[in-house]
Amino acid sequence: SLHAEAENIDRGVAFVGVRKDIDDIRIHLEGPIEILGTVVLSDGSPAPPKTVINVILSSTDGLRNGSGNTDKTGSLRIEDVDPGRHRVMAIARSPGYYVASVMVGDVDAIRQPALLNDSSPPLRIILKAGGRLSGNVDKGEGAKLLLVPQTLSPGDVAAVYPSGAGGNFELTGVPPGD
Repeated sequence: SLHAEAENIDRGVAFVGVRKDIDDIRIHLEGPIEILGTVVLSDGSPAPPKTVINVILSSTDGLRNGSGNTDKTGSLRIEDVDPGRHRVMAIARSPGYYVASVMVGDVDAIRQPALLNDSSPPLRIILKAGGRLSGNVDKGEGAKLLLVPQTLSPGDVAAVYPSGAGGNFELTGVPPGD
């Protein structure tokens, strides 16, 4: 049997792998953590003012997920996250840009899970300028356009855009690809 105790935390997480009989095992529970991050352009320069990024942390360990938005300075702070392995989904809400990667150290947490704990470096959300797509939906005023990557990979995001007067639309920040 296992027994774990935690001091000064309401809940805790510990991953334990046991391959043989062990007596008097001690398990250190990690309490919820705070995830910090920043947004930069792919050339390393600061993101444009008032850039908003929606960030969703998805635990691959079956733990509590987290989410948050960057503030008007491009800083991210997500509280009450269970430590463990997480994928990150990030969506740029600023015209003209898309999220190219979310780095946790050397790991792109969009493409593969990254370990998030008290000693993890801050998330570095990297934006790239996207393409522009415009056109007209015949008799489609108010129609919704769904833009989906032809081949879906982890981190790919589908987007819904409304058409305007006369069915005209203009999409900006479109990632390259089919």
